[in-house]
Amino acid sequence: MQQTANWYHHQLGFAVTPFPDQPPYNFAILSNGSIEIMLRCGSFTRSPQPLSYAWDIYLRIKGHQLRSIYEKLQAEGLVTRRLERTFYGLAEFEVTDPDGHVICFSENLTDASDLPTPEI
Repeated sequence: MQQTANWYHHQLGFAVTPFPDQPPYNFAILSNGSIEIMLRCGSFTRSPQPLSYAWDIYLRIKGHQLRSIYEKLQAEGLVTRRLERTFYGLAEFEVTDPDGHVICFSENLTDASDLPTPEI
């Protein structure tokens, strides 16, 4: 739990409120602006190779921040699916957290015509 919470804090800027107050933690609320993610301890079988377009968490962003978030995470080597323009009008990319969960970041960008389309 602590390793995962630290990753969300350091890589994605989430504030972490773990429970109970002292380790070992079994639950945490992560918050960043109006976004909240709740983590809990449990069993999860990590896919040996994360699959694109098979996300576990889908985050839709507002405020034209997707490109800057993408550039930051790309520079840190965390992007597992490039920034693309989908047929349903959203721009998306994916990262994979330390536990193997695929996180899809999405935003409705008005200036997405320069983006490639998915390679499905």
